[in-house]
Amino acid sequence: MIKTYFTFCFIFLAASLVSGQVEISVDRNTAIYQPGEIIQFNLEGSGDASYRIFSDRFTSSLEQGVIDLHSWETNTIHFQASEPGIYVCQVYQNFQARIAAAAVAPLSIETKMEPPADMMEFWNEQLAELANVPIDADVEFESSTEYSETYEFSLATVNDRRVYGFISIPKDGVGSYPAILNLPAFGDNSNGIQAPETTAERAGAITVSITIHNADADQADPDAYEPDVITNPDSLYYKLAVLAGVRVIDYIFTRPEFDGQNMAVNGVSQGGGLSMIIAGLDDRVNALAYSNSALCVNHGQRYDQASGFPYFLNQTREQNFSEAQYLQTVAATSYVDAAFFAARYDGPSIGVVGYQDTICPAQTVLTAHNALRGPKALVHVKNLDHSHPNDYWDGRIDFYRRLYPAMLTPPWPFAEIRTGFYADAGADLTTTVGQSVNLTGAVFLEGVANTVWDVDWTVEEGDGNVNLSDSNSRTTTATFSSTGTYLLRFTAYDKDRIDLDGEEAKLITISDYVRVTVN
Repeated sequence: MIKTYFTFCFIFLAASLVSGQVEISVDRNTAIYQPGEIIQFNLEGSGDASYRIFSDRFTSSLEQGVIDLHSWETNTIHFQASEPGIYVCQVYQNFQARIAAAAVAPLSIETKMEPPADMMEFWNEQLAELANVPIDADVEFESSTEYSETYEFSLATVNDRRVYGFISIPKDGVGSYPAILNLPAFGDNSNGIQAPETTAERAGAITVSITIHNADADQADPDAYEPDVITNPDSLYYKLAVLAGVRVIDYIFTRPEFDGQNMAVNGVSQGGGLSMIIAGLDDRVNALAYSNSALCVNHGQRYDQASGFPYFLNQTREQNFSEAQYLQTVAATSYVDAAFFAARYDGPSIGVVGYQDTICPAQTVLTAHNALRGPKALVHVKNLDHSHPNDYWDGRIDFYRRLYPAMLTPPWPFAEIRTGFYADAGADLTTTVGQSVNLTGAVFLEGVANTVWDVDWTVEEGDGNVNLSDSNSRTTTATFSSTGTYLLRFTAYDKDRIDLDGEEAKLITISDYVRVTVN
């Protein structure tokens, strides 16, 4: 049965409204709580205000009401959540809305739906079709500087389409570089994409920026995102977008300047979601960076929980789909769900999530992040909306430098060289039932071990009981009750950092995994 979704209609209380605007915040600097704890939203203002607590703007209200605000005191709304998730409180007054968000056990948020059983069979067929299309690269010189050369290109892909973009190559005589593929945010190309020579020069990597549409990089595509039959996985526009990204990687691997092995993908919003999908689909990718990713948990609204942009299930409601079409959409869009592909990627990653993002809800991004199974860092920003701070733009380059040593000496001589965060949970282990194993985790910032940050060990996979002698110590022991394979996560918490603007409270989590086989 199709769930009924509705948006809470705020009550206009004109007779009692005053000229001030209410402000709202949560009572913890990190905005993080555990299931069962009381979340306190603090409000400042006066007069009557309506409020609503929800998972995302298309889901039903978890709580709603009207509060009488007093200017001489901090007014509070209390809410208790029993499950991990992001809980947004929106307060409305004077025809304006303000929001605050609380995260309940954010590293424990999981999807409620399994990926399609034939997901990789479907995609292997698409990749085989792409492989049968010659690349047919059309490359034209664009520009040159002291430190790089840039070319505009187009490549053939499926359905008689082409993918368009720019490639910038460092110019310092080294001749063998890693590569970075920038996947685009949502749009029809009307603003064009920028040639990425700055990244090539300052990072020392071949850098490629592309559009996913069938038009030149500097021209709007009148058919952007069309056709898009969301009830059929073979007719989804995002299938074409993913194949466009894979085709560009094919091309990068033909370039003589490429080192042949170090391939990164990154992007914000739509580009972040596409990066996750491609990283999980294409084994040639060994580094992933993203910010506030779209295309995560496309099925969320089926469970009255947050769904990622472009809100496929909300589209079914707006287009008056039948129940059968609704279920077909649930099934079809699962083939382009970044959370499912994140679970297939076990390489290193770095990401940013804004708790107040209502475009790509934080709960969906965290679901995908939690599915990643390699070394990873995530910047949680308490008051960030659908914006992309320097933690992404600069942080991804720091992250790549640690992975790709060639980037430590870029052509541009004035680059500030940093290598960011890194966690190491140790090598995989083998033991027997009842026999303890030693676990040793370490975390680094700029290559220096940090012994101050809080840490914990958690059991992510495994059927038996696991006894940890001290789950909050870098060094501990684990004993297993039954045979099988177990996955343990080591996480360090860099708390209460301040971003480059000096305003936003943030938490950075740095994790790695160790797999233990118990005989």
